Amino acid sequence: MNNFFIEDDNNIKTFQLLWEIHISNEIIKNELYNLAQISKFSQFPFEKEILIKSGGIFQINHIIPFSNKITNEIQEFKNKFKIICSLKSFSLASFPKVILLDSSVKLLWLSGNNLGENEKSIIYLKKSIQQSKFIQKLYLGGNNLGGNEKNMLYLKDAFENKNSIKELYLEDNNIGENEKNILYMKEALIKNNSIKTLFLNNNNLGINEKNILILKEALELNNTIQKLDLSENDLGANEKNMLYLKKALENKYSIQGLYLDNNNLGRDKINMLYLKEALEKNNSIKTLYLGDNNLARDEENIFYLKEGLKKNNSINELWLDDNNLGANEKNLI
Repeated sequence: MNNFFIEDDNNIKTFQLLWEIHISNEIIKNELYNLAQISKFSQFPFEKEILIKSGGIFQINHIIPFSNKITNEIQEFKNKFKIICSLKSFSLASFPKVILLDSSVKLLWLSGNNLGENEKSIIYLKKSIQQSKFIQKLYLGGNNLGGNEKNMLYLKDAFENKNSIKELYLEDNNIGENEKNILYMKEALIKNNSIKTLFLNNNNLGINEKNILILKEALELNNTIQKLDLSENDLGANEKNMLYLKKALENKYSIQGLYLDNNNLGRDKINMLYLKEALEKNNSIKTLYLGDNNLARDEENIFYLKEGLKKNNSINELWLDDNNLGANEKNLI
């Protein structure tokens, strides 16, 4: 039983709502080890009630709040609660074995749950992704997925033929620690044709040039990604990182938003030379983020950027924040 408050100009109305959750009869029948029948303790003699063991297999068919008085405000709250309840139920460090989500749940947020610490959690997550048909946005940031290459192998299996997910957030997972992580991602991206937004920021990709080489090969064979976040990966540490990225972008026509913030690209002017050459040939990127890259370190960094933009006809939004450009007025001419 939950209290629901509606506030207007004069007072606060309080409604008590009881939440009813429907679970598949087949699940109840076949999962005796994970369920306990508690109907005899129920206050509602005409309904079956069960207790679900943590980690049990289950499917939520419906989450229905009901009350004697159904107002427009309560109806709106019902619709919101269906999504919120489902999402909160699954933000768990110990991931349930299989979760089949209600069709109203289109966003699943599992960031910061250390899922990568337990291989079984990723296996269960893989099964859940494969069987859930409506998830469009999946947040898996901050789970240390790169610590065990099998994590990315299982996720590859989940994503390569999954066509509902449009946004995938994998930031802060130390994926660059092992090039096999990127190799598995490449295999998934080659087969997947639904992911349009891919966040790989803060994954130490720049520490090994092979990571970017493999990513280049993936991008060359993927035509659906429109927004790519590679910020905070220290790409400027090795000039080959930007060379491979240049080759990926030169004839790439799907990517519209590219995040390269905080990569210390200004460390060596050749990084900006490669970016210039990419911009001269690429005419799909509309938004480019280059903030916090120490570009003011060398005048030629800005020169190469300017020359690249002269021949580029697509960029209409350019972010150059936190580059100390004011230290030299020539940067702004």
